[in-house]
Amino acid sequence: MPARLSGEQLETALAQSSVVVVPSLGGEVFGLVVAENMARAMPIVASDLGAFTEVLGDTGLVFRTGDAADLAAAISRLLDDPPLGSALGQRARQRALDFCSKSRMIEAHTHVYREGCSAAKD
Repeated sequence: MPARLSGEQLETALAQSSVVVVPSLGGEVFGLVVAENMARAMPIVASDLGAFTEVLGDTGLVFRTGDAADLAAAISRLLDDPPLGSALGQRARQRALDFCSKSRMIEAHTHVYREGCSAAKD
């Protein structure tokens, strides 16, 4: 298997997958991998990093970062309960569409900009 998948190969692999696991140990600013796979309606298990939990909300499962037993339990939960995975995947897709919409992003950036300008005046 190649070290890097083409876009088509990635989509094929994900279509055959039951769950997406994002076991990062740190350093994530936004959680793009989480958001991209939420948009695909994939059930997600992610480490409990702040960026991941913020993007994922309650639409996937999280585990304690670095805790292999907790990770295994979360994966098993989804594999043992396909309807749960399907439901989480559908909720994740809707959240991704809402959370990552252009209007929401513009609104959030505008808010941060205004707060920064206000703080600079004080």
